[in-house]
Amino acid sequence: MKEKSGKVVGILFLIVFVAYMLITGIGDLINTKDVKTLHVDYAVSALDVEHSINGLIPTGTDHYFLIVDSQTNEGAFVRASKSWYTKNFDDSGQAKTSGGIDVTALAKKPDYKIVDELVLRAGQLNGLTFAVGPDTPLDLKYKINAVMRILVVVLGALMTVMVVMISKAGKEVSAPVKLVFGVIAIAFLILILIVIR
Repeated sequence: MKEKSGKVVGILFLIVFVAYMLITGIGDLINTKDVKTLHVDYAVSALDVEHSINGLIPTGTDHYFLIVDSQTNEGAFVRASKSWYTKNFDDSGQAKTSGGIDVTALAKKPDYKIVDELVLRAGQLNGLTFAVGPDTPLDLKYKINAVMRILVVVLGALMTVMVVMISKAGKEVSAPVKLVFGVIAIAFLILILIVIR
């Protein structure tokens, strides 16, 4: 009985996991109403959030920047890579492109702890109007993250099909098949570590 209930729980977890990955991935890609474009000419680092599994295995760092249009005094928080910042802004935070740049990204709420920290930091800024609420930063990486969530499902399904086919074949697995399965499994695990943070 316990074994049966364990299988049911496992299947339910898998269904919820797959549904979550597909719904959030596809949802972000087709969500046009929350995509915002801001013109900015100044940016500064606002918050770095390190992610890890059980505090032991690091899975990456999210960087949040405060972006500002000095003409309108409007700003927003944006989640982006350090390379995006160094490509577009100099050491003093000024845009490298004369007149500034346009930033187009999806306004999306992160984890509540990050929201609390961003709202706290926004409260310390006087005279700045937020074009997008500080609790809803712009996510420049939303497209690639959405695609990665969909890829997790695709690679998981591909591995499942391969396991079923190999077990049905009932013979020694060839080296090329082992290699392909290994590559897919490694890619799957890497993507899992990225998307669950």
